[in-house]
Amino acid sequence: MITFESPTYYSATKKYNLSFPTLESDIEADVVVIGGGFSGINTALELAEQGVTNIVVLEARYLGYGGTGRNGGQIMAGIGHDLEKVRSSVGDQGVRDIFEISELGAGIIKARIARYAIDADFCHGYGYMGFNRRQEQTLRKWEKEFKAINTRDEIRFLGGSEVRQIIGSNAYSSALLHMGGGHVHSLNLLLGEAQALVGHGARIFEHSPALEVTYGERIKVRTGRGSVRASKLLWACDSFLNKLEPELHARTINTYAFQMMTEPLPDELIERISPIRGAYSDIRPVIDYYRVTRENRLLFGAATPLVEHFPLDLKAWNRALMLKIFPYLKDVRIDLAWGGPMATSANLFPQIGTLGNRPNAFYVQGYSGFGVTPSHIICKVLAEGMLEGSKRYDLIELGQACAHLRQGPLPPAAAHCRQDRAPAVGLLQRPSLNLLTQPWRTAMTLTAAKQGVQLSELDAWGTVADLGSEILEGDVKAFGKMTYGAPDDAVSSAYFGTTRGKFRMVYPFDEQAVIVTGEIQLTDESTGQVTRYKAGDAWFVTKGTPVLWEVLSESFVKHYLAVA
Repeated sequence: MITFESPTYYSATKKYNLSFPTLESDIEADVVVIGGGFSGINTALELAEQGVTNIVVLEARYLGYGGTGRNGGQIMAGIGHDLEKVRSSVGDQGVRDIFEISELGAGIIKARIARYAIDADFCHGYGYMGFNRRQEQTLRKWEKEFKAINTRDEIRFLGGSEVRQIIGSNAYSSALLHMGGGHVHSLNLLLGEAQALVGHGARIFEHSPALEVTYGERIKVRTGRGSVRASKLLWACDSFLNKLEPELHARTINTYAFQMMTEPLPDELIERISPIRGAYSDIRPVIDYYRVTRENRLLFGAATPLVEHFPLDLKAWNRALMLKIFPYLKDVRIDLAWGGPMATSANLFPQIGTLGNRPNAFYVQGYSGFGVTPSHIICKVLAEGMLEGSKRYDLIELGQACAHLRQGPLPPAAAHCRQDRAPAVGLLQRPSLNLLTQPWRTAMTLTAAKQGVQLSELDAWGTVADLGSEILEGDVKAFGKMTYGAPDDAVSSAYFGTTRGKFRMVYPFDEQAVIVTGEIQLTDESTGQVTRYKAGDAWFVTKGTPVLWEVLSESFVKHYLAVA
């Protein structure tokens, strides 16, 4: 069974064997940072490079335990939103500034690698991939914005057959090639940056979780065996914040991303998959992302809207998605799979600022799955704000307030969450967000549904919609759905349970990835094909397919991800 402790590609191939002591005394500092990922280490390094020497970093486990050591290593830029919606809030210059800020992140990574001689396997070349006409139009807009601020790198739109110049897949109809982007070994990058930070005189403590924070002119952070008193505090925990700071915890929810690593592949197969040996992602609200490694392996990852849920079989989950893009890899062995949570904000903008009326308590979080590149520029901007303030810091705070720009994996109720310095509302009722791991909660229950009754979707946020499914035998005990994204690019996750039963469904969405936690038998009524699935299996079905479901085991739960 895969857990957070399972090995990842990064942990298996790291080149820096750094370890740091546990804090076992009471010490003083100018700045204390809670969190040993990109956010914490980068902000500390930016401060150290500006002359702040008495910095302490506290990490609950070990450096890179969280998202930094589990991500895709994608070096990407841009805005994950409808440009015109962003423009209506921040204006033309604001859009240009945000694109420029995102471009600067990649530049900082390259400069860090050069300055500190970090061995992080940086490779140039990023492909933003489009499936449909709407996404093609988005990529053309991105090309224009990128070229307006970046005259150094090749940036080129590709349509139709041109797409095959950069990727060996027929799944896409358009692409935007950005040679200023690329990919990196994120854990080696972090450890190289941590080594540089220590070289500036900072102190890092691992296995030293913050247990209590007392605010004041001098902030005190208590750990299990010691404490730190400092003039300034930075919260940099992202999805691992838990409830230590409730105000911040309420501003995001955790969704999950997963990856897998193939066996080493022959050179000719790598050349077919990725002629540029670059990194790729599509531009849907919930993306696939992938790249090849120095060792000729394919890393393939995907985000999921299954809130606070960890699929039983990560290899099956990711393999099914990979084969949609690269069907000719069906016989390739999968060597590793891993995953973890990502703190997702209501508008997908990172959140930085100070806590309420505590001007010496700062925070950064909510990268929403896009943390490698943004963290480097966000943390530079944050360090500027911690020292003396900056216009860029104000711009990012403005981005946080644009909750109506939400186009990503949060349910609609989360759009009412205030993302500024005031306490958030709308995300505090966390029981309703945990439905996939506890699917029998009252809010999601349809009890004793009878034969011949239409099965309806009970939306977790209060609306009911007909799914067009008919119960033939048995009782449906729970059913739920969440939908988000633009109308033309909707994403849903749905789930239900039954003791045993039979029902008919005609799939309403363009595409579904299905995961089973019990045993079922499906009959495609258009072809007569019968297939049996067991726990952990994953597969795809297409819109309009009439399927007869027979649930063969107790406590069956089904999840699907629908992507237009």
